[in-house]
Amino acid sequence: KSNVKNTLSDADRDISYRKDRVGRLCKQFHLGKYKWGNNTNDLNLKEPPTPLFAYFFWNRERHVAWCPVYKAGSTSWLQNMMRLAGYSEGALQNPPKQLSIWAREVYGDADNFGKDEIAKSLKLLVVRHPFERLLSAYRDKLANSTVGNEHGTHHFYLKYGKRIVQKFRNDPSKRIHQIEPTWEEFVRYILKTDLLQYADDHWIPAYYSCTPCLVEYDVIAKTETYFRDQQFIIKKAGLEEILKPRWSHSTQESQSRLQLRKQYFSQLTKTQVKQLYDKYKLDFLLFGYDYEEYVKLAKKW
Repeated sequence: KSNVKNTLSDADRDISYRKDRVGRLCKQFHLGKYKWGNNTNDLNLKEPPTPLFAYFFWNRERHVAWCPVYKAGSTSWLQNMMRLAGYSEGALQNPPKQLSIWAREVYGDADNFGKDEIAKSLKLLVVRHPFERLLSAYRDKLANSTVGNEHGTHHFYLKYGKRIVQKFRNDPSKRIHQIEPTWEEFVRYILKTDLLQYADDHWIPAYYSCTPCLVEYDVIAKTETYFRDQQFIIKKAGLEEILKPRWSHSTQESQSRLQLRKQYFSQLTKTQVKQLYDKYKLDFLLFGYDYEEYVKLAKKW
């Protein structure tokens, strides 16, 4: 019992620190609700003018509002939101369609809910290291177009993969035989894209989609401390009867994850890694992530 208590007080302390950090940095850079009258911020970054409440999954009965950051514990929270909506484990094991599409059909857009109603709810954000999230999106959605159709890989190939290859494969020797984009081609695509205008949900910066400088989240959880943070959320929201903390496949900092990091980031140049950091800079700053280790893995040119 005391172990659980210690775990929860550690989570409480870390989550308070994360929230303070976000508030402090939003204020420091004049972002979101702290921006100056002339609509600029100190980092010269574009930002949504208002919270994108339509993006939230909001459970009215249980007063839980979750803003999804896809590839950051999103599968388990989509399932949790479906459990809160009354769906059984059996239904979740055999979803009629892709989980995110099904959940959106069940919940609809949260746009028609008043700000006051959302204010009364426990507002939840789960984040992940931006580079790990991006790599996970690439491996899940784009690296192989013929497997994982339940993840919509064929759709992703037609919508993104094919175009990325057409635009970014400048390989006259035709050494690359795969039809899917390589990781390096995908990164070049990300670097050339205005992510506020054209990003897919799986790689849009969390700062754009969940506007933490405009919405004061009650809980900011991280996949890196996911199991513990889930225990805290479930208790805080009084949902112990319905939800159990579960491991997410994105959370173990295993040897294989370190190997993957090395395998993929050694394909990029140090300049590309730094440019990629600039693309996700606010996610790094606000949520306290570091990128130096990834620069070390990259090649010089």
